[in-house]
Amino acid sequence: MQNDSLTNAFTYGDNVSWQLGRHTLKFGVTAIRYQSNRNYSGNDGVLGHFDYNGNYSGDAKYNTGSDTATLTVNGAAPSVTLSANPTSVQKGQASTITATVAGSQGTPTGSVSVSGAGGSCSSPVSLLRGTRMA
Repeated sequence: MQNDSLTNAFTYGDNVSWQLGRHTLKFGVTAIRYQSNRNYSGNDGVLGHFDYNGNYSGDAKYNTGSDTATLTVNGAAPSVTLSANPTSVQKGQASTITATVAGSQGTPTGSVSVSGAGGSCSSPVSLLRGTRMA
């Protein structure tokens, strides 16, 4: 499994000092943005919801903290095409129905079944390189 990751840490801060007579006022702010992108190309197309937890351990100035995030991985929409050859026959003659399934995420696997007005024409059959005939 290949693990491609990208980690960025951005720190923004500023301090202001203001002297008014014998008094000095000091203000400051620091913001830290931590970004970690991980791409797992070997997840075998797992779909669904994935929950992540982030925990900050704290330090001398800050308490501990945590947050959660949910990632939803959706499946790609396939293109399904049926064709008949020949498209016109006499009663009793055979015709071949071909189902072709294509998609943007490589060649689809799985099964396809063909049905018509008279019911099922075939049991579900596994795709072979995205195509199957019934």
